Amino acid sequence: MEDFVWNNLSALFNLKGLARQYSLHHQVCDILAIDQSGQITIIELKNSIDRYIIQQLTRYFNAVVSQRPFLDQIDYQQPVRLIAIAPSFHAHNLVDQAYHQLSFELYTFAISSCNHGKLYFELRDSGAEQLIRLEIPEPFHPLIDRVEQHNTAQLAIAPAPPKSLANLLNALTQEQQAYVLSIREQLLEFDPAMIEVGKTTRTIYGLRKNKKDIYQTKLCAEIIPVALGVMRPRLRLQLPYLKRTLSRVSSDNSQKLVKGLTWVEVRHRREWDKTTAIQLLFYFGKGCSHHSYSLSLDEYSKVYQQLAGQYCSLQSLEDVMIVALEEWKA
Repeated sequence: MEDFVWNNLSALFNLKGLARQYSLHHQVCDILAIDQSGQITIIELKNSIDRYIIQQLTRYFNAVVSQRPFLDQIDYQQPVRLIAIAPSFHAHNLVDQAYHQLSFELYTFAISSCNHGKLYFELRDSGAEQLIRLEIPEPFHPLIDRVEQHNTAQLAIAPAPPKSLANLLNALTQEQQAYVLSIREQLLEFDPAMIEVGKTTRTIYGLRKNKKDIYQTKLCAEIIPVALGVMRPRLRLQLPYLKRTLSRVSSDNSQKLVKGLTWVEVRHRREWDKTTAIQLLFYFGKGCSHHSYSLSLDEYSKVYQQLAGQYCSLQSLEDVMIVALEEWKA
């Protein structure tokens, strides 16, 4: 879809393309474009529902306005236009859009066909007031088939939790179980390459190696017992931390931050109670019985802001999950 939208920016939005897959401070924007007045537009494309697309565009907005790329072509006095294109949107997207300080344009797309074998790309705004219909050239047809297969796979019902996880859920209330399962859903929905593998008491999530195995160098999360013999779940994520600071040999004596990844337990003040504060417990080495130090979400936001080079405000476990997932994907 990205190739088709890029080739038809003028017909779809009256825009001219500037860059594709443009990287800014660990953020990769699908498309940057401008109109005749020099107003910049950030476009994010999804082939399936993504409940975090508003947050993703917010980070892209921050990266663009702080770094100001293509300064000779863009008028940064004008507001940044933010566009999301997906087959449909999650209810959370609409709530985020309604209460966000930034303005977002949400467009749904569909592929239609006629009796003559022609395919059409249909783009409709969230208010269903505007419909744009463009014929899709034949060279794009094989790509359309792959997208539709992917979307069909996304609609499949998530499998039941493995025994390793189900055993840990038994001791929780229904509300707590729902919270844990929502985290599992966030992990499995993020990318088709993310799989879940149940061990004896440990459930791990990471990059698919084969049907029943994960690359150990591409682990993202694990749900394990609170302690030996205590069958209640605790969540650990692979999160970035400030490993060390190196001084550069330069005229301004600037410093370089070195990032590392380590296991971090995400713990609510009251077990699996989303209304209570979160502490992040950092573990180094092979053991997981004793953590080295802990940070609040506010404290870790400042650390991650240093590492990412952009504003960061983590407010919930879902926000922390996004950091872990994007690091895993990088």
